[in-house]
Amino acid sequence: MSLMANQTGLPTTVGGPNDLKEEYEVKMVAMKGNEGHGFAFFPSVLWLKPGGTVSWEHSTSGPSKAVSHTVTAFNSKNEKPQYTPKGSKAFDSGVLNDVEDASALKGRIATHKNGYRGQTGFGGAWKVTFDAPGYPKGVYLYFCEDHDFLGMAGAIVVGDVGPGDDGWSPGMTAPLKEEFPQPLHDRLTWVRNQISSKVKQ
Repeated sequence: MSLMANQTGLPTTVGGPNDLKEEYEVKMVAMKGNEGHGFAFFPSVLWLKPGGTVSWEHSTSGPSKAVSHTVTAFNSKNEKPQYTPKGSKAFDSGVLNDVEDASALKGRIATHKNGYRGQTGFGGAWKVTFDAPGYPKGVYLYFCEDHDFLGMAGAIVVGDVGPGDDGWSPGMTAPLKEEFPQPLHDRLTWVRNQISSKVKQ
């Protein structure tokens, strides 16, 4: 993660409990020639004000190449483990493409793992406004469904939350699934550690 951060010049963590952002753009990075370890959201951890907006955009400058990604919440409504606040909406971008004729959209990625969703669009940013009641304060773990085996995952922390607060669980307390690919398990563990290191225990 630190090597990628150095190569891209992008931060891995932004904000904190006392530094909540109102709006922020997360870059989706795919490092050229580094497919085994080079896929990530930057920042991987972002603290956001309640009601704030996050946009996700492809990073295609410098060492990052244009590929298709998704922004998919770990939420039972997405047929995933619940690592977002209970009762929260299940955000899922579908396929976000930055290459008009991407071959990935013509194959497996177009049908995805849970039935057809198609591409959300070519170019531009995809946005979510984390406002209650659909998006209450808490920790939202998410990932790229098509690069889970490369550990492409991140977290949005909405509000100043910590252990004992609503929304801290299940994202920070539920056990990670054993069947996760090891890189995904490792990245989610790293993300949780980054969050825990900034809050009062």
